[in-house]
Amino acid sequence: MMVCNLPKLYSMISSRVSVMSNNRVISHRDRSYLAISICAWFHNRFIPAKKGTGGSFFLLFFCFVLFCTGVAVESSEAKPFINRLTVGILSHDVDDLWSGDRREGGWVFNLEFVFSHPAYHIFSGVLRPNLGANLHNSDDTSSLYGGFLWERSYRNGVYFVSGLDLAWHDGDIVATSADKKSLGARILFRIPLELGYRISNNHAISLLFEHKSNAYIFDPNDGMDELGLRYNYTF
Repeated sequence: MMVCNLPKLYSMISSRVSVMSNNRVISHRDRSYLAISICAWFHNRFIPAKKGTGGSFFLLFFCFVLFCTGVAVESSEAKPFINRLTVGILSHDVDDLWSGDRREGGWVFNLEFVFSHPAYHIFSGVLRPNLGANLHNSDDTSSLYGGFLWERSYRNGVYFVSGLDLAWHDGDIVATSADKKSLGARILFRIPLELGYRISNNHAISLLFEHKSNAYIFDPNDGMDELGLRYNYTF
C-alpha cells in the first residue's frame, strides 16, 4: 500500500516560502514550489490512501511538470519550430520484456516530432515536447501519443532519451479474442527508453524501447512493449 507522505517536500517548501516572503519579485522556480506545495496538501487532505499507485503517480507527475516550469528555459530565438523528426520500424508487442507475454504480432511504423519550444534545461539534459504515432502494419493496436522527452547528449556522439507521454490507442480495453490484449483504458502512459548515436550534426540512428500501460490505475492492465530502430534528423 502506497501513501503519499512528503515531509521533506514540505520542509523545502517552507524554506522557499520564507525566502519568497522577503522578496518583491517571485521567480518562476518559487512559483513552482508554491504550486507543488498546494498540490501535495490537496492530495494528502482529500485523496485517501488506497491500494495501488495511481493517486501518488499522478501527484508525482504533476509535481514534475510544475517543477519544470521553474527551471532554465532555452531561448526561442533563431530556433526552428521542429527540433527533430524521427522515423522507424518497431516490433510490436515484444515478448519477455516489461509487459511479459506477447499476444499481438506484426510491426508498427513510428513517426515522431520533437519540438524546439519550450525547452527546459534540467539534470544536465534538455526537456522538450513531442508528438508521435505508431501505425500497425495490419489490424492490431495503433496509437497516437504526446508529452515530454528528456535528452542527454555526450561528447562522443552518444545520446540517451526518456520521458513520459499520454497515448491514445485503438486496441481493446477488454480483450475480445485470445490474440488481443486487455489494455484497461483508452488513454495509456507511454515510457520510452532510447539510446542513439549521432553520425553528424543532422543525422542519427537509435535503438528504441517503449512501454505502454495504464500503470495499474485500471483493471485489467496487460500493457504493451515495442522495440526497434529509428532514424533521426535534427534541424
